[in-house]
Amino acid sequence: MASVFKTISVAPFSPALGAEIDGVNIARGVGDKQLSEIKQAFSDYGVIFFRDQHIT
Repeated sequence: MASVFKTISVAPFSPALGAEIDGVNIARGVGDKQLSEIKQAFSDYGVIFFRDQHIT
């Protein structure tokens, strides 16, 4: 059963490829709840992608 995410959006690519995470601005930092959900998405999908993040 897939996890339910409330603070991030998770779009699976395929079971073998992972998922894309949206609704997070890594440059601004993430809160405890978002971090927990990101970790859960990583656990669920093995590989996660964050598009268009500008971190310097």
